[in-house]
Amino acid sequence: MNAILWAAWFGHSEAFCFLIKSGAATESKNKNGLTFLHCAATNNHVNIIDICRQELQDFNLDTVDGNQRTALHVAARGGNQESVECLCDLKSDLHFEDKNGEIPLHLAAKNGHVNCVQTLVDFGADPNLVCLFYLYRTGSCAETPSTVASSPMEEREETRAGTRPLHHASQIGNREIISRLVQKGASINAVNELKQSALHLATTHSQLEAAEALLKFGINPNIRDNRSEAALHLAAENGLTELAEVLLKHGADIKVRDGKGKSPLMVAARGNYVTIVDMIIKAERCQLLLWIFIRACPFDNKEVLAKINFKPDSSIDTQFIRNLLFKLSTKYLRRNEWKLLGAYWKFSDTQIRSIEEQWIGEKSYREHAHRMLLIWLHGCLLSKQNPIKGIFEALCFIDRRDLAEQMRTKANQGPQDEKSCNIQ
Repeated sequence: MNAILWAAWFGHSEAFCFLIKSGAATESKNKNGLTFLHCAATNNHVNIIDICRQELQDFNLDTVDGNQRTALHVAARGGNQESVECLCDLKSDLHFEDKNGEIPLHLAAKNGHVNCVQTLVDFGADPNLVCLFYLYRTGSCAETPSTVASSPMEEREETRAGTRPLHHASQIGNREIISRLVQKGASINAVNELKQSALHLATTHSQLEAAEALLKFGINPNIRDNRSEAALHLAAENGLTELAEVLLKHGADIKVRDGKGKSPLMVAARGNYVTIVDMIIKAERCQLLLWIFIRACPFDNKEVLAKINFKPDSSIDTQFIRNLLFKLSTKYLRRNEWKLLGAYWKFSDTQIRSIEEQWIGEKSYREHAHRMLLIWLHGCLLSKQNPIKGIFEALCFIDRRDLAEQMRTKANQGPQDEKSCNIQ
């Protein structure tokens, strides 16, 4: 680092101006390739860039450092919006690629710098340009001018070829950047070399808000990657309950199969994620009931699904009937009778097997029965049927009229305000 680089690094306007007028070599670089523009952009010293504009008639805005990055790359990566705007105004190349094939917009998006992203796209940066190379980088925050060019600002995971700014924003969960990129024309359904969409990346990295934003902007939830996995497979595989529900509410295909022939339901059952198993079964059964809503309301299917809660019900309105079903499953139903009830209510063999995957001991059937009854209750209330009547008829069907009468008696003894059951 020579004097002019130090002056630019610390933003000393008078010293920098004096050195220029004294004939200091403006093309000088440090051992990592940093020029005075890189030094100024790294620390957001717009005053130094302004002096260059006024005092230097001919200087190269796009001189690169050791990573083939221009000053605009450095400013965008560091979130220095004023420097980004100044360099863009001076016509720095918005689409100059560094050695990793990334343009400044990639770096701004992957580091979560909303204002820099907005400035770059406002000046015309293409939100659909892709990163051409595969790289894997780790490192720690650079602490000195001599190491800033060679060390990433923070640890980063791998970047795949074909990655776009929208993929970066989704991976880090920045909803605001997603919104601004889409509004500027980013292709919502674009995929990387692994055929992963932005929704795949948001799901893989547990970015719920990013997934919600992408679905709001109309991303296809059923895009499949190179393993034929949709986002719902990834949520089921990793036990991501909130993400699974968001996907189900936005019409994710519950029958889609991955490369091994597994549906999301099978994947969740294999991982023993019982809540997700139950949610998927509820969604599958709900699809058979949607005609009730469509006939009564001017909604399309996705709008109806968005109003349904697939997670476990804990509302006060349904507490009485849920308590009744708990007693039925744990005290009165015999082994395998819950399967007979499931068959009567048209649970599929796959759904029954998925519920049975959970094993907590010799009396697991009680938990299986309880889960099946709650899934049935969800659909029963959704279709505005009387659950007490439904239980009575089903128990009579499996030749347990004595138990049916007992359940009806218990229901009639319940508090009047607890009999009103509405789906939440």
